[in-house]
Amino acid sequence: MLEGKYLLFGDCYDDVNKIRKQCTSTSIADVMDNEALHVIVYEDKQPIACGRMLISEDRYIFDHIYVINEKRNNKIGDFTVRLLIEKANLMCAKEIIVLCEDDNKMFFESLGFLESKEPSNDNQEGIKMCLDLNNFFNGKKCCK
Repeated sequence: MLEGKYLLFGDCYDDVNKIRKQCTSTSIADVMDNEALHVIVYEDKQPIACGRMLISEDRYIFDHIYVINEKRNNKIGDFTVRLLIEKANLMCAKEIIVLCEDDNKMFFESLGFLESKEPSNDNQEGIKMCLDLNNFFNGKKCCK
């Protein structure tokens, strides 16, 4: 059975770092971890996926979304992102931004994210995708 858990500022991030270490060769933690809201997904009490949400002024940015290799293509990533979307909605977000790699673009499009025509001003690489929460919760897939 899947269980989603939110981690708030000051919580222990050991399971998040464990997943990141399994999924990427880059740094497993950064200075923004203590400023972000995290979600972690467990299956039978084992950590299998994670993601985080950064909040900057009125911008809600999702990043560091990972699913361990053995659990990919089982809708775990979908579940993880939907947990983040729900939390952003409860925090009155209007729009969510994610910078994704080209091979993840279709995944985010399946959730209703659309490629933004506006350039990212965060000096980060990736395709800028956005999700309009009003349209998401009304069953429409549209974004500014």
